[in-house]
Amino acid sequence: MRPGRNVGVPTLAALIDGEEAEISALAPADLTAGVIVELVAAVPAAGAYTVQVGQWQHLTGTAVVLHDRLTHTRYDLATRPTVLFRTPGAATLAGRFALEINLGRVLSTGLDVAPRALAVWPNPATAAGGSVQVTGCLRGASVAVFDLTGRRVASAQADATGTAPLVTRGLAAGAYVVRAADGRTTRLVVE
Repeated sequence: MRPGRNVGVPTLAALIDGEEAEISALAPADLTAGVIVELVAAVPAAGAYTVQVGQWQHLTGTAVVLHDRLTHTRYDLATRPTVLFRTPGAATLAGRFALEINLGRVLSTGLDVAPRALAVWPNPATAAGGSVQVTGCLRGASVAVFDLTGRRVASAQADATGTAPLVTRGLAAGAYVVRAADGRTTRLVVE
């Protein structure tokens, strides 16, 4: 981030040809089907932050998805215009967030069969408890647990019923992201 700009407050900018720009600086002509706009977020301290869509211009009929690469989560900003994220400290987060913009592109026919939601039980878990069960996984697929810095701290393989036992013994108290092999995520809290 450029020195002196928005010092001490959260800032979100687009990376256009390697240069920071306001997200609103994207010209409508730049918004062709399948454009990925890399974002840079600068936060002054550890904590929870909110990304919120203020106003759409020139995007009628356009699908805009925010990718959080740290948690491997995709947010359709048309149906969920407010997204919460956490950071363990002051940082400039380049490479974590990107916008995918699809002008008039069909993303779903509504005929797809949605996979079962991931669920973790018990949740919250205790480190002393030793393990949790993750249900809703694909049979035989891997499941991983990531801390808020993106470091993989545990993993397991789902059985034939789509259930994976994850060992929590030794995990520090805090929030974690559980990610299935197909990219679906859920949250795990360890007390």
